[in-house]
Formats: sequence, C-alpha cells, structure tokens
Amino acid sequence: MEYSENLDLRHGDLRLSSAYTYLFEEVLLGNPGFIIEDIAVDECGFLYLLSTESIADTDNPINTESPADTGSPASTGKSLIFRYAGNTAALKPIGNCPGIFPLKLGRVSAIGVDEDTLYIADNVDGSNSRLSAFTKSDYHLRWTLSKGPVREEAEGEVEGEAEGEAGEDLKKITGIKCDEKGNIYILEGNRVLSINKHSPSRPEPRISCKINGSGEPKILEVDKEGKRYVLEGNRIHIFKAGETEAERKIDIENFSPSGIAVDAWKEVFVGEADETGDENQTEKTIHKLEFDNNLLSHPLWSYRDTCKKLVYGPEGRLYVLDGKGKKLTSLIRKKVDLKAPDNSFRGTYISKPVDSQERGTIWHRLVLDGDFAKGTQIEFFYFSSDEKLSGDQIEALGPDEWKVCISETSAVQGYEKRDSLFLDRAEGRYLWFKIILSGTEEISPCIASIGIFFPRASYIDYLPAIYREEPHSRDLLERFLSIFESIIFEMDHTIEHIDRVFDADFAPPEFLSWLASWLAVPVDEDWSEEKKRLFIRHAASLYIKRGTREGLSESIELFTGIKPLIVENFRIEFPLEGNRSLPCTGEDVIFFPPDEARVKIDGREENLVNVLFGTEKFVFTVFLKSPGIDTDTIKRVRRIIDEQKPAHTCYNLKVLEPWFYLDMHTYLGINTALTEPEFILGTKAVIGRDTILGDEEKAGQVERHSRAGIDTVLS
Repeated sequence: MEYSENLDLRHGDLRLSSAYTYLFEEVLLGNPGFIIEDIAVDECGFLYLLSTESIADTDNPINTESPADTGSPASTGKSLIFRYAGNTAALKPIGNCPGIFPLKLGRVSAIGVDEDTLYIADNVDGSNSRLSAFTKSDYHLRWTLSKGPVREEAEGEVEGEAEGEAGEDLKKITGIKCDEKGNIYILEGNRVLSINKHSPSRPEPRISCKINGSGEPKILEVDKEGKRYVLEGNRIHIFKAGETEAERKIDIENFSPSGIAVDAWKEVFVGEADETGDENQTEKTIHKLEFDNNLLSHPLWSYRDTCKKLVYGPEGRLYVLDGKGKKLTSLIRKKVDLKAPDNSFRGTYISKPVDSQERGTIWHRLVLDGDFAKGTQIEFFYFSSDEKLSGDQIEALGPDEWKVCISETSAVQGYEKRDSLFLDRAEGRYLWFKIILSGTEEISPCIASIGIFFPRASYIDYLPAIYREEPHSRDLLERFLSIFESIIFEMDHTIEHIDRVFDADFAPPEFLSWLASWLAVPVDEDWSEEKKRLFIRHAASLYIKRGTREGLSESIELFTGIKPLIVENFRIEFPLEGNRSLPCTGEDVIFFPPDEARVKIDGREENLVNVLFGTEKFVFTVFLKSPGIDTDTIKRVRRIIDEQKPAHTCYNLKVLEPWFYLDMHTYLGINTALTEPEFILGTKAVIGRDTILGDEEKAGQVERHSRAGIDTVLS
C-alpha cells in the first residue's frame, strides 16, 4: 500500500501538491478623493473607470493627460469616465469631456466594454435610463436604446416579431456585461435584458431572465458560456445559458457579499461588503465559492479589505475595487504549493515494499535525482524486514523505528542529486522508505527518480580481510570509501550503458551530431532532434546509395517529407525509343520537351531544352514540389545535395510554384493546380481578385467615410 500526504505524483515525479490561486500583484489606484463606481476591462487589459468625482480639484498623485490634449473634465451630474492602462501612470478622461462624445450624457450608472464597443448607461431624466453604444476607436455613436422589450416574452422569441413597436422606458441600469458571442446583458431592476450586437436590424432587447426575490439585485456577472450570476442581498441567483428560470439559488450566511466575478476557468469569486465604514478592514477578504451539495467558501487572504466591485480581466487577473471605491487592486493567478494540515509546506510519502526476492538481503546505497532548489529540504527514512507488513502496520511505525538515510542537512550535496549509504545495517527481504519534502509557497523540491542498490557491494570488499575484522573500523572505512565510490559509480554506470550512446532512438541529444559524423550523415547543428535521429536511423541504407540518384532522392525526402523530382541532362541524348518505356510506378516523371520546341531570346531562336536545363552534360536538376518551402530549408537541402552528389557533377535546384507559365517549368499534373487567389499575410502579401478592403466601422464618420447607403446606418 502506498501513502502520500500533500504530494503530487501525477506527472511522474514527486513534489509538493500545488494549485492555482490569486496573489496580490499591485495597487493600481489609491486616492481618497477619487471615487470609483464601476469598472470594465477589455480584452487588451485596458480599464474603463466610472467616477462620481473629478480628480482635477484633488491632490491626486496619479498623472492625467493635460486639458490641452483631451479637454478639461466638465462635470455633468459629476459622472466621469476614464480609460486607464495599468502598466502606465496616466488616466485619460473620456466621459463628459467636450468634443469626446457626440451626445450629452446624464448621470452614468454603469459601463461595459467588448472588443470594439464601449457601452454607457445613463439616467436621462432622473428615473428613466438610456443605453448608448460608442466605438472604442473614436467614440462614434453606434446606437442608443431607451425602450425595453415590447412584451414579456423571454429570449428565444423570433427576432423581428415586434418590429416597429415600442416598449416601456428603461428603468435604472445597474450592470452591463458582454460575452464572447456578441451578446450584451444589462441588469435593469429585477430582470436581465440581452441584446445581440450582430443583429442585422436595430438592436432589440430581450428578457434574458427575471430575479424573484425580496431585495434589489445590484450586481450582474456572465461567464464565457453565457451563464448569468445575479447578486441580490445575500443570495446568488444562477441561470444557465438560454434559461430564464434560476438553476440554483445560493444563500451566503457567514459574510455579507459584495462584488462577484467568474474567471476563465469558471471559478466564482465573491468579495465582502463594507458594513462598518471603518478604515481598517483587514479581516475582510475575497472568497472562492464551490457549489457542490453544500456551499464551500475558500478565503483568498492575499487580499485583505472590503470589496465593492470585482472584475476578471485577461492574462489571469482579478481587479478589486475596495468598499469605499477609493482603491483599485490587481491580483494575478499563479500556481502555489499547498500547506499540510499542520500549516507547513511539507509533504510525506511512504512507498510500497521493494522486494529483493531473497531473505536477509543487505541493502547497499541510495541515489535520488531531481531538482532540489535552494531553500528546500529532503529527508529520507527506511525500514526493512523479512516479513511483508500491511499498509496499516507501516503507517503505525513510530519515529524511532524509521532509520535515517538522508537528513535535512543534505543540501550540501547540490541541487540535482542526493546520494547516501544505508548506514545502519539494512537487512531484510522487503524495504520501505519514507520521504519528507519541505519547501515554500513558491518553491518545491522535486524527485525525478529513486535508485536503490542491493545486495551490498562495497569497495572495502576489494581490500585485504584485515580491514574488515574490527566492526567499528570497518564501518568507518566503508563510509570513507563511499565518497570515492559515489564519484566513480557514475563513470562505471556510464561505461556499463555505453550502448545507449550508439542507439539512434535513445542517444542523448548532445551526442547526435557526433554520432552522425561517424556515419557520414550530413546534419547541421540547427537541425531538429527528430530529423537527426531519422537520418542516423537510415544511415546504413543511405551510405550504400551514396552518390546515386536514388540515394539523393531518399535523403531529400527524409528531410522535407516530399519526394523530389530529379532530371539528369545526359538523358537528353538518350531519349526513349521504340517500345521502350518507364515502368508503371505511379510516380511523377518529367520528360524533356521535343527538339521542335524553340523560343526566341533577344531575337535569337533557342532550343527550349537548353533554356530550361542548360547545355552541360554532367548537370542534373532537382525539383521540389513544395511551393511554401522557406529559405532555411532550401539552404539545408543544398547542403545535402553538396554532400551526396558525385564530385564531377553540377546541379540546379528549382522550387515548383503552382503557376502557369508557357516555356518555363510548368508540368501538367505536377504544378498545374488551379487555385483561387487569397489574401495572405506574411513576408509576401497577395491581394486576391475577390478581396475587398473596407472599414471596420459600419456607421458614417464625418470627414472620413460617409457614403450614403454604404457607410451610413441610421440609429
């Protein structure tokens, strides 16, 4: 029976158990005079912040762009929107600034953003709301929405059934979320509305779901699959994608929730509300929730404060706005080691019995290979017996019954290996060992392999018997000789397994070029390991065919994966005559043009064969049927040809392109494929005949694109 605690054995090595969690990264914004009400983050990590106060009149340490660049913030209902790149210290005001938006905004209640659009919900007349969509590039107005659904049907109703009708005015919008499919979800009162931005007609809202509860829903979250989470008081309503009825209703009892986010791995996080208003809220944190049969809450103590808003962003980041809206913090997802039940970063492993098949076996030495970073420790204990004990009996052994082989002071042996003798006489058919690994939250020792040697064979056996007569002197001398034994053992082991160096499949990568030079294989240092092994594996057959057309063709095919075509000029004088023909192999063959085929060059008439292949007899041409082949591959093919061609010959290397050119290298059935032109981005961009270049913005833009019927979309 095998036993382990707080260890991970799933990947073939032994290390401390680990898991992904969110750790503190940095405080992005922290200013008592800068009150943030809402946050949105796009796919590039740019933050959009909704503030209820201007920072122009506060002592703010964060630099903003000058009014000359963007215009000074003009307070309309004291709602300001800023764009913030977390890797810089500049806030760019974009909301309620002269010349930024084409319409005047009221008091903004919520913002949202997707790949190309910024959504803003504002109060028009104090009670009714309006949703406006602006382009992210230049804040051009796409459309506005101030009316709700016409009827109370849920989403899934055929779009366009109620076209032309008007619903009721929108109530206050408190949340905006976007998914990857182009759906916009807005939290309006006790219901969630959805809008498809890709709708061919004017965007129409649909009722996505309703929240039946006694409180007022305040926070909306949508995961990448379209599942909706609505926080209402201390209850979370969860709706499956496309469903209008709540799948589950989760009541949180041990803290007051505020802020909810779902990351890319569908893990749900909820913050704690600010109930007291105190400045010091270090007992508050963020909780990771698990919805099994019962609600499980795991606190993330890397953040200690209240939470007002919680948003998941790209690159595994959580953005947390504290309860007062004064501080914005980022957490980043990282893999960390887990703690044992005793709250230490330790793990224990007890092995199955190692059976020597012989009673009274004396176990000799131990070698551990792995990665033992600085700051980590390894302890190795063993127990031996001629009787096979059960798993429970082994686990019940006391500390005094386990004998020490490697102690926690073994770090002096380095970072890659641990080596030790079984000092106390380890005798018995069966051997059990116990390993204790100690590390930190970010560093864990890793054991890749364990080597146990038996029966006992020490260098002291090669000395005269007088050195083994006195027990204490014998043990001291044996331990002293083990130092040299450990050093020489590696050399002996390498010599004993020297045959692996000559095996193409098992030779270490650093030996492949050296082994290829023995076998006259033309490999370069920059070849991939797989190519080197492939050529070494075929070295014998290639050497027999060296200097022949067949051998050259096989070598090029091994490297490129495509069989080349090779044409030899001497065959021009020996054409196929009479009934002689090539065997029916099914392979592509290139024939020379007839003597009657002639072309005019500079007014002179030339034989087409001489133009294509030259007039020299000892010349051959290699055709590669790979139009997408890169320059580096062509250089390596040339190296192969130079190594294997006969010394008195010259060659031409041609890459057959899929084009039609008369009197050039165009061969029917080989490179005469008909293809439709395509737009290809790369070193050579080709615009095909059916390619149309257009603007990503559909709406008209004054002084840029405003062609009637093409760029103009009335909204």
